[in-house]
Amino acid sequence: MVDLERYRSGSTEPWTASIIAALAVSVRFEHTLRILETGTYQGFTTETIVTAFDSSDVENWQLVSLDNGDASGVPLVWLKQLRNVRLLEADALAWLREYEGEPFNFIFLDDSHNAGHVEEEVDAIINRGLLAPKGLLCMHDVVGPFGLEDIVRKNGGVVLDLKPLHTAGGLGIISNV
Repeated sequence: MVDLERYRSGSTEPWTASIIAALAVSVRFEHTLRILETGTYQGFTTETIVTAFDSSDVENWQLVSLDNGDASGVPLVWLKQLRNVRLLEADALAWLREYEGEPFNFIFLDDSHNAGHVEEEVDAIINRGLLAPKGLLCMHDVVGPFGLEDIVRKNGGVVLDLKPLHTAGGLGIISNV
């Protein structure tokens, strides 16, 4: 059963967050499962992912969550206390263009919903090798007025049309096989 009491308006829908968490936990990796989330907002999806890992047998994982700090108005200090979470205040696109570390096994894009911006983010992830082999890239709010479905399909992904609780919804999944 979906816990709508934990849902925060404007966040990823609880059922979509649960799918994202399940996908993150199921990704295959060799040493440490590396997760990137953009658009922390109020931390609902971040918390859902951490909860999924806490109830799994995956021990070596880390989540980097990027937020530019201007969307929710909610202090995110509490997220820094979650196990294996590193919260960074940064513009996601600029960070993706400058990042020089290890690739991520799982990436959840949910910051800007501007199609041009999202396309630049996806291009940076793919062209800079930021998604590890066998990794998954998920995008929220791909069904609706933002025009993100085409970006998912153009990159060989699939779109899940899930019930939205606000303007848009759905989940786009791109695999790096």
